[in-house]
Amino acid sequence: GNWIEGNSAVGDAGGICFYSSSWGLVSGNTIKLNTADRGGGIGCSGSSPSIIGNRIEMNVAESWGGGGIACWWLSFPIIDLNTIVGNTSLSDPGGGVYCHQSSPTLDINTFSGNVAPYGGAIGCDYYASPAVTNCILWADSAGTFQEIYLGLFATVTVDYSDVQGGWSGTGNINADPKFVLPGQGDYRLRWGSPCIDAGDPTWPSDPDGTRCDMGAHPFDQSRQLTLYLTPHASHVTPGGQLGVTYTVINRQAQPVPFTVSSDAVLPNGNTVNVLGPSNYTLPANFTAQRTFTHNVPAVAPVGDYLYRSQITPQGSPNPYDQDQFAFLSP
Repeated sequence: GNWIEGNSAVGDAGGICFYSSSWGLVSGNTIKLNTADRGGGIGCSGSSPSIIGNRIEMNVAESWGGGGIACWWLSFPIIDLNTIVGNTSLSDPGGGVYCHQSSPTLDINTFSGNVAPYGGAIGCDYYASPAVTNCILWADSAGTFQEIYLGLFATVTVDYSDVQGGWSGTGNINADPKFVLPGQGDYRLRWGSPCIDAGDPTWPSDPDGTRCDMGAHPFDQSRQLTLYLTPHASHVTPGGQLGVTYTVINRQAQPVPFTVSSDAVLPNGNTVNVLGPSNYTLPANFTAQRTFTHNVPAVAPVGDYLYRSQITPQGSPNPYDQDQFAFLSP
């Protein structure tokens, strides 16, 4: 996907704008650090795009609502499978998403760390009527109405969602979702999360064949061990350091030995080993986290890097699990 970052608009839509019956697909992107009067990340005016599978983060609406996404004047977007975190609306509702006379469909999203005067996650005004299903709304902040705000003539339907403070509807819960490392921006689920297998049972199953989870990141129960990599930065200068936290989860009733090995793919396509192979044994029903710090050489080439790791049975090349992330050396 693309990085849509650091843009500013006087008026609407700092990162992406859909206007006057326009439509399209926004999928697989990082939309970050954009600023506008309304709709810091994405603005929809009389439009109905599909906004699917994006990370919408740290955008700001300075005068009206919708730090992450703003929908107004009869917009009906599909907003699914997004991680909407750390966005801010300075003056109006909806740190994450703002709806004015619009009815977006919000399915399988994760909201956290968004800030607004009211309605930290979702703000609704003037005949707005969004539908929220299989979402997590947790640890957002507002002066009042921490997660959801309903203004003049606005309604909302919320089902099979985890809403901090609670919300009426079918299948809703109010419980810590147990994110992996929210302080480092990792909103995937740890084993034992109440959001696992708690989504709408009539929806299609998760990729592992189990009942759908709440939130944008389903937990893969097909793995004997689970590996998550959490980078501490997305940009690392030559001569700097890259911190990476490894989370390894054993759901089994017995200890499991494993080998971990990691490498980095350089901008020219060559690979270098950065960790292991090292052997460990994870106790039964246990989650381990450990942070490693890598020194980036001062002569490291500028460009896009890929950090990847796998955990395997000891003596076997077939992985229990693997994970990877991209980072940039500017």
